[in-house]
Amino acid sequence: MIPARVFLDTSVLQALHTYGEFIYDGDELDGRARILTVPDGVANLNALREAIRVWGRGQFQLALSRASMNEVLDRGHSDFLRWAGEMMAYKDDWLLTFAPAERLPTAKTTRLAAKLDGASFGYLASKDRLLLKDAVLLGCDVFLTMERKLPKNAEHIRHHFGIAVVQPVSYWQLLAPWAGLF
Repeated sequence: MIPARVFLDTSVLQALHTYGEFIYDGDELDGRARILTVPDGVANLNALREAIRVWGRGQFQLALSRASMNEVLDRGHSDFLRWAGEMMAYKDDWLLTFAPAERLPTAKTTRLAAKLDGASFGYLASKDRLLLKDAVLLGCDVFLTMERKLPKNAEHIRHHFGIAVVQPVSYWQLLAPWAGLF
């Protein structure tokens, strides 16, 4: 199955905002860029670059939610907030769009998302639970994050919700076999 419905974690939004010239335009990274000190940071930016090229050619659905925007607001950076608001407004090009007949959340996704309130997911940070809940409600295949901690719980989350929690490098590994189709 093509991993085509992708929930963008706030950390991915931040990377797209901060390193957009590198990701979208192929510019060089500033030698002082913080991402250079993050393990697999540049590899994840390169994977985002490749994914975005494929997203632009295919029938991919990218999702954000009110919880995403609340996290952006909590960061207190007006430039990032303005940019994220613009991303929320790009319904045709960027964000999750559904055929008119598709109504989400469904009874099934609502039931699944409610499981995140259970004790077996108490190890997740409350903000991560909110974002994951939104991704489940929206029927996403992938929860894309730049974070390193959340993907460590990916198997448990996939087992219960069928959603892959991955960093861009891992997402690109899922997407690359299909990339030539788009």
